[in-house]
Amino acid sequence: MTVTNNKNFDNPLNDNRSDTSDSWWLILPVIYSIVLFLYSQWNALTNPLVVNDDIVQHLLWLYKYTNHDFIPGDVLVDTSEQLQPWGYWLLCRTLVLFFDPLIISKFFPLLPLMLLATFTFRLLNLRYGVALAMVGVILMCNFPFERIVGFNARAFGYPLVMAFLLYFSKREAYNVSITLIISALFYPVALVIGGFILTMSLVWKKCTSSTYRLLSRANFTQLSGLAIGILIVVLKSWQIQSSPLLGSIFSKNELMTMPEFSQWGRVNFEYELNPALFLNFDWYFIFRLPNIPYIVWILLVIFIVQLVVQRKIRDLDLSLIGLLIAGYVLGWMAQYFLPRLFLPQRYVFYTFVPFLYLLIVRVLGIFHKAFRHIVPMLLILGLFLYEGWKIRNPYNLGLKYYDQYEALYETIRGLPGRSLIAGPLSESSHIPMFCQQSVLMSAEASHAIYFKKQHEIMMPRIADFLKAYLSKDLEEVKTFVRKYDVNYLLIKKSFFTTNNMYVFRPFIGQLREVTEGRTATDYALMNLPETLILDIDDEYALVDCSKL
Repeated sequence: MTVTNNKNFDNPLNDNRSDTSDSWWLILPVIYSIVLFLYSQWNALTNPLVVNDDIVQHLLWLYKYTNHDFIPGDVLVDTSEQLQPWGYWLLCRTLVLFFDPLIISKFFPLLPLMLLATFTFRLLNLRYGVALAMVGVILMCNFPFERIVGFNARAFGYPLVMAFLLYFSKREAYNVSITLIISALFYPVALVIGGFILTMSLVWKKCTSSTYRLLSRANFTQLSGLAIGILIVVLKSWQIQSSPLLGSIFSKNELMTMPEFSQWGRVNFEYELNPALFLNFDWYFIFRLPNIPYIVWILLVIFIVQLVVQRKIRDLDLSLIGLLIAGYVLGWMAQYFLPRLFLPQRYVFYTFVPFLYLLIVRVLGIFHKAFRHIVPMLLILGLFLYEGWKIRNPYNLGLKYYDQYEALYETIRGLPGRSLIAGPLSESSHIPMFCQQSVLMSAEASHAIYFKKQHEIMMPRIADFLKAYLSKDLEEVKTFVRKYDVNYLLIKKSFFTTNNMYVFRPFIGQLREVTEGRTATDYALMNLPETLILDIDDEYALVDCSKL
């Protein structure tokens, strides 16, 4: 079995077709991405309290460069900034010169979605024609759009993977190199995936051809891009390790002994170390057909049989094989080096998802001549539109509603000057984003606690807050307020009657033990004079700590 070296991308429809001659067809994926974006995100575009939940972790820092009331050196804001890859940081830093951060989070996901649709279409159109290329666009946009919503750094993951596959399959070494460098600057997971596939292909070609020269000019260009990308990631890693807010990460053995990183912990690394995570991948999650694991096997067998029959492996075929192997190998490597290569599941999703969708198009491509006629073309497009828009409806994809906190946010926005607010983890998460005021800690701000210095900052804050919040003694509340210079305490009234509030391990046990059998009158915060309480609604109130 040999690898082809066709400059025309092994196109069975028309070997003379060029990328330029079909460029006008790119209007189709652009229109599709706009329609999908507007349909899916309409509520976010029209309601200021509908957002993607992860923007707190990844876009909060932008308010440093706008009008805000954060206290100087706000840990949550500065941590959010220091975690961002350099390229993504520079892009958002430029956008915030013209747009509000919430506008960026809501409207700009269209940019990576259009890139994803365009790269996918270009990858498939040259080989399979417009109809099957649009099938690929439908598949690669609908489900992966959930990872794009919010315009976080990961929004560029799928577009970068597809860009790499496009340029790799077309043997455009310079563009492959540039894509790898951009991946390092925006989403390093895409760099690792692309670098793995590139390295694997070079080894394969060297092993199967006695005349193949590994360090040709093209290979040198590609490997140079990979090397520069790795250098960028290493330098970014050094920057994080030297940060007083982040520092180095816990070792794998340390993580496995800490309850905050196990089931019901803030970050469940225990799940990520499941040895069956990859072999038992839920294919139904990304393509909803009955018995989909068996269908995947059937598609894979058809693909392998065709490779044997044609007795050669085209570059797109090599990309498909590379995606599947990369998902398993990189996922296991990420488990072994946890968490130094980030979450193992990320490598699975950014390889298995395009693998399955491209495999479907690849197998349908056997019948590519039939899809050049209008009736079968409409039938195949209709089938996959039904899958993408009916079976897996993209409406409100990746969005959460915060209308129930509207009165709370309005009250906090009306507070005089800069304030530090301490309250329950869930309620505190989006106060910084919607109110531009500082909070002591929150559920979202606790996500990066696998960094040692961040762990040292956040975990004591949560422990001290719970001790004060659950206390029967007002003096303990005052001690907490003085220790952290808290200006306002957020009261969640229902907690004091139900003893139910979101916390994660190891605080779950503490909460249950202390609150067992209690009533509202057993809490110091429920026995404060009314003059200290700023009542908001039936659920929330603020305690003015300056009057304690």
